[in-house]
Amino acid sequence: MTAKDACHAGRTYFLLLNNMDHDHPLNVSKSTAPITRDQFMAFFRSGTFYEHMSDDDCREIFATVLKGGSDLTAKFLNELLEDYSVEDVIVVNTKTLDWR
Repeated sequence: MTAKDACHAGRTYFLLLNNMDHDHPLNVSKSTAPITRDQFMAFFRSGTFYEHMSDDDCREIFATVLKGGSDLTAKFLNELLEDYSVEDVIVVNTKTLDWR
């Protein structure tokens, strides 16, 4: 099952945390119930998230977390580029020729 399939099936949180170290407090590998949204968000916002996720894991989550194409606007993508200090790329809306 791909991460995108899991997301659509509503089991993303369970799959993400099911693959972490056995000693981690949010490890749910022995549980059959998915963790709650609050548990996932607490994990995601903690430094622990970055310690347990590989670069590939982070790219996979990033590539599949948005719900649809309407989430991808020129403004959003340009803000993202700015947040990551990417200075040599700009996204332009081809219908309005606006980058904001």
